[in-house]
Amino acid sequence: MINQETKSYIQTSKLNLLKFFNIQSTRKEIRQLRKDNSSLKLLWKKQKNKSNQLEEENKNLRQENEKLRQNRQQLEKKISNLQNQNHKLQGMIFKSEHKTTKKTSIIFSNSEEKKKQLGAQNGHKPHNRKKPATVDQEKELYLSHCPNCDNELKQTNRIYTKTVEDVVVVKKTLITTYIIQKQYCKCCKQEVHAIVPGLINGSPFGINILMLILFLKYKLRMPINKIKENLKEQYGLEISEGGIQNILHNLKNKFKKKYNQLLKEIQNNRVKYGDETGWRINGQNAWCWLFATSKSVLYTIEETRGKGVPKEILKNSNPDSVLVRDDYPGYDKLPLKHQSCWAHLLRNSHEINSFTNSSSEAKELHSELKAMFLGLKEIIEKPFNLKEREKQYLIYLKRIQKIQKRNYVNTDVKKIQTRIINQGVNLITALKYEGAPLTNNYAERLIRPMVVTRKISGGSRSDAGAATHAVNMSIVHTLTLKGRSFFDEMRKLLVSSINYRYLLERGE
Repeated sequence: MINQETKSYIQTSKLNLLKFFNIQSTRKEIRQLRKDNSSLKLLWKKQKNKSNQLEEENKNLRQENEKLRQNRQQLEKKISNLQNQNHKLQGMIFKSEHKTTKKTSIIFSNSEEKKKQLGAQNGHKPHNRKKPATVDQEKELYLSHCPNCDNELKQTNRIYTKTVEDVVVVKKTLITTYIIQKQYCKCCKQEVHAIVPGLINGSPFGINILMLILFLKYKLRMPINKIKENLKEQYGLEISEGGIQNILHNLKNKFKKKYNQLLKEIQNNRVKYGDETGWRINGQNAWCWLFATSKSVLYTIEETRGKGVPKEILKNSNPDSVLVRDDYPGYDKLPLKHQSCWAHLLRNSHEINSFTNSSSEAKELHSELKAMFLGLKEIIEKPFNLKEREKQYLIYLKRIQKIQKRNYVNTDVKKIQTRIINQGVNLITALKYEGAPLTNNYAERLIRPMVVTRKISGGSRSDAGAATHAVNMSIVHTLTLKGRSFFDEMRKLLVSSINYRYLLERGE
């Protein structure tokens, strides 16, 4: 049996042991905490050093940023000064092409060029509208009372005239019923009858409506829904959108012969132009091609931009004729002479030199190309002399070959050189052809109406609609090149294929 003292001793020993172990574990924890604390202090010191370094770097970057901002401001000032000098130089070049007077030379010698005011310049003669040659009616106007105080007024002999031009708005259509006599020809042994003037494929609409629809659609580039609205509001004539489209399809068939004549005219002409732009057919990508001369325009809308289109259009062309074109490779293999567009070359060179980091080589080449273009332009504007032109051709050929053989270092100038290598003699072909220009600007102006139409309508809804648009647009813009009245020329064209020699009305 264990007495009470022994039990108490044992319990006391256990407590002492527990305390001892607790103290040991606590000491271990304290030692571990001290180690962790010392490592954290080291990390904190490292982070503090990094923070100090970052603050120092940030300070340096701010200083550099401020310097760069100041440099940028200085460069912007230099660029603006260079642009002003460029404008002055362009003005001097422009004036040098004409006979300059002492007054103009003094103006361009001043350091500060005055800004040209908009509109008519001081000293110019006014351009007023000419009075009509004929007057349809005269009306006399006078007042019975003063508009200010309402007192009665006495009439006098003093007058002045005011001529006013206006249009007659008649919301009405002219409806005509033709009673057509059926007649018998003993010689042909068949029945014949008169044809209504201007009627196409039995259409119930007269020639004036057909010409008006063509004018609104292809000259003013109005969508069909707007043409429908215009006919209803102005003339009280209701035609559905489908009816207007059918009229345009019928007119396209009517113009087919003339369209083929335009194709032959372009093929036979010695100087022709080519260009292309995007189009849409029922939401799908397509291409509108332009081929033209100084007197004729032909559009065709195709699904491809491939070389097969110009090859097919120009296949019967005279191989000694020249095609003025841009740098699109689809024209390269055509068996014709080629004149590449200088405007595209100079525009590309100018864009490369517009960057702030453009090289001095690129700037020098751009200046050289501009000088060459001005020299060629001066030659082209002179009366055509083949022998003199051939001499100039050899001179400029050597200058182009010299540029092609140069060993340039910078990549930007190499891009311009590559373009010149690809074009080669095509840059000076116009020297040998009378009437051939140095740029393709004429074709770009002619294709512009198709671009505007595409932006308004989004393109065509079907292949048939695209073909109709191309044919009708070709006819309308060919008439425009003649510079005559659209309605007079269109009337001649619409009635030219019908025999009216023996057409009489009752009473004639």
